Amino acid sequence: MKRQMFAVWLWLGCQLVQAAVKTPLKTSQVEWGVALHNPIERSRTQWQPGEPTLLLGLRHFVEPQLSSGLRFELKHFRPKDWEGASLHILTLSQETNFYRRLYADWRVSAGFEWGILYPTLGNRQIHRRDRRHETEISGGFKLGLDWQAEERCYRLEVAQWRGTKSRKFSGYTFALLAGFSL
Repeated sequence: MKRQMFAVWLWLGCQLVQAAVKTPLKTSQVEWGVALHNPIERSRTQWQPGEPTLLLGLRHFVEPQLSSGLRFELKHFRPKDWEGASLHILTLSQETNFYRRLYADWRVSAGFEWGILYPTLGNRQIHRRDRRHETEISGGFKLGLDWQAEERCYRLEVAQWRGTKSRKFSGYTFALLAGFSL
């Protein structure tokens, strides 16, 4: 009985490896998604999570285990005391992710990002800078779970980021994304 179970597990393992080899990653993807931003550390004393926001990105796979990309998003926070204006941060970031295959079309990723945090006056005036806050450079780490389905890729992502200048801006981002091959 043990030999038969071992043979079944060996056969199943070979099938999984063959399936993994047959489904390569696409070279470039356009992605869009929904993100929720949660403040941490010093930011938590002034801000609370705002509304979910949209994000747009472009990802290029340099190698099957490595991708590089650009992302554009608007982070939204509400004041803690419900008085005063909301904080909208326009973010342009560059990210690098390293991938490891879990099972057939499932992959786990870990990576880092850096970008520019540009405080704006709101959803309708994202081109105008909010003078109450300074523009900062940000850095962060992220973890993701990807599912590749032919021409599409779906991604669940958690990231921690923080501004480097005043340390006023820091938080977690929870994102759900869909990517389409170019």
